[in-house]
Amino acid sequence: FMVDTGASLVAIPKTVADELHLQGRYPITLNTASGEVTGLLTRLDRLSFGPFELKNIKAVILPDEQDEMVLLGMNVLSLFNLSQKDRQLIIEK
Repeated sequence: FMVDTGASLVAIPKTVADELHLQGRYPITLNTASGEVTGLLTRLDRLSFGPFELKNIKAVILPDEQDEMVLLGMNVLSLFNLSQKDRQLIIEK
């Protein structure tokens, strides 16, 4: 994934969502750096990275032409303390 402080939600490309058997529930229109796009809201039962594990996380499934990488958005990042040191972003609980 890529940390994206400009993304409101965790954003998952459709190909990745298909591999993970995620289903979108409700359409949502978002304003992205590439313009307006329609995605599908979903919930992740579990999201883990490094030593962290989160449950029941809201996410959006985006059409593949938008991005090929999962974006870690502010709905997750706001749960952590973020700091920067020596050109590194430090994420702490």
